[in-house]
Amino acid sequence: MTAFTLEVYYECDEDKDFSIAEAGKLRDLVHELAPHIALNVDVQKATDICRSQVDLPDGRHYDVPNQNPSSSGRQSLLITSEDFGLLGLAGPGRGCLNKKLMLEMIGRGGNSANITIHEWLHTIQDQNVNGWNIPPADSSADYGFRDPSGYDHGSPTWHEWYRFALSGMKC
Repeated sequence: MTAFTLEVYYECDEDKDFSIAEAGKLRDLVHELAPHIALNVDVQKATDICRSQVDLPDGRHYDVPNQNPSSSGRQSLLITSEDFGLLGLAGPGRGCLNKKLMLEMIGRGGNSANITIHEWLHTIQDQNVNGWNIPPADSSADYGFRDPSGYDHGSPTWHEWYRFALSGMKC
């Protein structure tokens, strides 16, 4: 079993319950897709928010909030109320999630863990799981996953891609 510790940070006290619920949804989805991974999620209030400048390959530029994980070997995701125009944005070790767009997905009946797992995969890219290095979260087509594996209330899901990315085995 491979273990990961993700720290989920929230900005304001009123976001604590939302963040705890999101952590539970992510744990459930990871358990379903990759039962060989033990994901511990530590939810806490952000104490040292910093900003990252991100330039995407398509020329878009973002300045997003996040918080570094508390120790080496952990990852962090900040759930922010700042609407920066994307569902989330992450890289190795840390990233952020757009609470407004997560709530919109939930309002449509969808599972916001589909956003969280994608951004978490960015934070663990190149980590080794059972001899397999986790590929970049946005490289699904490179591995034969060109289309979503399903839909959740109108939003595409990539569960088969995530299952493969976390295990290196096609179903």
